Amino acid sequence: MRFSIVLVTYNADINKVKLTLKSVLMQSFKDYEIVVSDDGSEDNHFGEIEEFFAEYNFDNYVLVPHDENQGTVKNLISALEHSSGEYVRDFGPGDLFYAEDSLEKLDKFLKKNPCDISFGLIKSYQINGDKLDKAEFCHPFDIQAYRKKDNRDRILRNLILYGDNICGASFVNKKDVYLDYLNKISKYVKYEEDIYVVLAALEGKSIKLFDRYLIWYETDIGVSTGGNSKFSELLRKDVDNFFNMLFKEYPDEKYVKKRKRVAPFFAIKNLYLRTILRMTVNPGALVYIIISFLERMLGLHKDKKSKDGFMDDDAFWKEL
Repeated sequence: MRFSIVLVTYNADINKVKLTLKSVLMQSFKDYEIVVSDDGSEDNHFGEIEEFFAEYNFDNYVLVPHDENQGTVKNLISALEHSSGEYVRDFGPGDLFYAEDSLEKLDKFLKKNPCDISFGLIKSYQINGDKLDKAEFCHPFDIQAYRKKDNRDRILRNLILYGDNICGASFVNKKDVYLDYLNKISKYVKYEEDIYVVLAALEGKSIKLFDRYLIWYETDIGVSTGGNSKFSELLRKDVDNFFNMLFKEYPDEKYVKKRKRVAPFFAIKNLYLRTILRMTVNPGALVYIIISFLERMLGLHKDKKSKDGFMDDDAFWKEL
C-alpha cells in the first residue's frame, strides 16, 4: 500500500468528516487506504461513515474506536498502528486535498525525491453561509528555507529558535518515521502533534517541500485555529514540555541553548512585547522577521505551477 490516509476525529461534525473523505475518494490516484481513528467521542459516527463509504463502493478502510479520550498524539499513534501504507497523510475533519490529482502529483514527487518527511503548500478556506472565502496560508513563514539545498542550519534555527513550524495539515510522512517520533514525544506532548518535526530535523531526518498546493485548510473553526483560549493553553503547555525535554537531551546544541535563554519570554502573552524582549537576547531575530515578512508580501508561498483544480470550482462546492 502506497498511502494511508488517516482521519483523526473527536466530537467531529459528520458533515465535515464526509467533506474530507469525499476529497480523498475523488482522487485520481487509488493506491491508498483510509483509516479513521476516533478519540473517545460521545458519537464517533462510524455507522454513518460506513454508509458513506458504501455509497462510493469503497471498502479499503479501517475504523478505530476508543472508549476514552487520550489526546491527538496517542490517537494518531493508534491510527498508525492500524495502517499499512508506506506514507501517511493525516487529516482533521474539514481539511481537504487541494485537487483531484493531488495524491497523484504527490506520489510522483516522492518517487523522484524520497524523504522521511515532506509537506506541501496550503490554501485556507472558510464557508460563511453561501460565501466561500479563500486565502494563502503561510506556514512556515520562511518558505525559502525549504527551497534551497543544504539549508539544514537555517531550518533548525527557524524551527527551534523562532518557532517557525510547518503546518501539520500539510505533512506527508514515512509511516515508520512518523510512528517512531510520535512515540518519542508522547510522554511530553498530548495535542501538539506536529512539533515532532523539530526533533526529527534535529536528529537529521530528511524534510522536503512538495512545492505545489496540496491542502485546503479550514481556518477559524477547528480547535487549533478557532481561538479557543483553553485549548491554546494546552498547546502552549505541550510546547513548553517538549522544549524542556530538548533542553535536557540536547543541552549543547547551539539553537537549543539559545532557545533556553529566550524561553521565559514565550510565556508573555503580548506578541509585540514578547518579540521585542526576545530580540534583546537574540538580535538576529530581526533579520528573520524581515525576511519572512517580505516572503509573505511577495507572495512566495503561492504555487507558481498549479492551476486551480476542482476544489476551486463553484459547482463543486455547491455540490458538497
